[in-house]
Amino acid sequence: MPFLLIPNEVKTTEAVIWAGIINEPDDTAALRLFCNGLDTPIPPFFSTYTTGSGANTIRYMFFTVNQLEPRTSYIFELFRGDELLTTCTTKTLPAELPFLGDQPFTVLLSSCFCSSRPESAALGSTFLRLQMQDKPDVKFLAGDQVYLDDPALHFTFHTHSRNELEDMLFANYARTWTQSGFSTGNLQFLKDGANYFTSDDHEFWNNAPNAATLIPDTFSQGGRDDWWEIASNLLRIFQTNKSVTTFDVGPLSFFLADTRVKRGPGTNDFMSADDRNALEAWVAGLQGVGVVVIGQPIFSTKAGFFASRFADKNLPNYKQYEDVARILSRTQRSIIVLTGDVHYGRVASCSLGPNVTIYEIISSPTALVNPAVGGKWDAPPGNFPAFGVSGVVNRPITANQEYRPSKNHFLTLAFFRDGASVSVRLKSFEISGNGQAPPPREIAKLDFLLGA
Repeated sequence: MPFLLIPNEVKTTEAVIWAGIINEPDDTAALRLFCNGLDTPIPPFFSTYTTGSGANTIRYMFFTVNQLEPRTSYIFELFRGDELLTTCTTKTLPAELPFLGDQPFTVLLSSCFCSSRPESAALGSTFLRLQMQDKPDVKFLAGDQVYLDDPALHFTFHTHSRNELEDMLFANYARTWTQSGFSTGNLQFLKDGANYFTSDDHEFWNNAPNAATLIPDTFSQGGRDDWWEIASNLLRIFQTNKSVTTFDVGPLSFFLADTRVKRGPGTNDFMSADDRNALEAWVAGLQGVGVVVIGQPIFSTKAGFFASRFADKNLPNYKQYEDVARILSRTQRSIIVLTGDVHYGRVASCSLGPNVTIYEIISSPTALVNPAVGGKWDAPPGNFPAFGVSGVVNRPITANQEYRPSKNHFLTLAFFRDGASVSVRLKSFEISGNGQAPPPREIAKLDFLLGA
């Protein structure tokens, strides 16, 4: 399916839609877009990206449709003449957080999706069935939406010219974004509801932008530069060109922080100074409950000698982690950190004081890349931070010992106002099946209350 419409970010009265045309010779002037049946102008400025070999081309753009109604569903249809090419649906944000008894504001969290695994096609059908009972307002995709360094053995034993590498990485994105069948696949998942993206290592490679021990293409500076540039281009084309995104729903404030796209060489920084300062200002200005979406866990230790060289370093391996720990530990409001990366689910919390708690919720994987790196649950460290950080009091972390999913899954968080507080209900769902009824199997249900 070379014609794609994928919802991106939404606000109360507007929606950003991504349009992509992959390896399809076509006159874009002949395309027509309809929004809930009404003819909607398409901006005439598609961008074009062609790989160096000339073998692959995508025309794409992000465009905004405005003057919409709050918390209203919209169907977008792309036509060429009378031929329906593709569709997508999205819902605008509510103007206020719903109260107890009303339909809650619901977000979906997922990470780590490897489309080369045959079971990955169950994502779309599981999501389709989920909407019978728990339809999300928005989705947070917290890293590793593609595995550009997969298959691992191929990249361990082969090197590539820039053109070869570019065509391989492009094909990986194209396969992942167009994966479909009868109500199955990642395309079904992506095209139904707003998508907020943060990247992680596999949008690039393990330990990017530093050399990966098992990927010879990254051994030289020139090889790393080529891969980084190609992967960065594809991330901006298919996912997002932002490293920080914020929005509010009543007393809920969201901050999406990408800790990979501006990660520097060595072990100093995983965010730019501007993004770090934006996080600090956001935490200082919180008036309600904060939600941070990030690619790797905050409740973590430094990766050891073997893991940090043959896999990927953790955030605490970087000097800037101390800044982030200080920023979060000074919050006067409760914060929920949503993340992925580690191939299991976990819910943990750290009390900073009366009515101020940091929760960390992990959802991973959506489609496990390799059985050898899954199936094992790890407890968080005993304290946050796990080591001494100047100006920070180390406080104990408590993990929910009953919540240990390791199979392919995603989770939803339903938020609503409960008096002066925000109530949260977590539901986790196993990804399985072939698209047929019944609804997806609910793994767990947890409830907690946060002061607003």
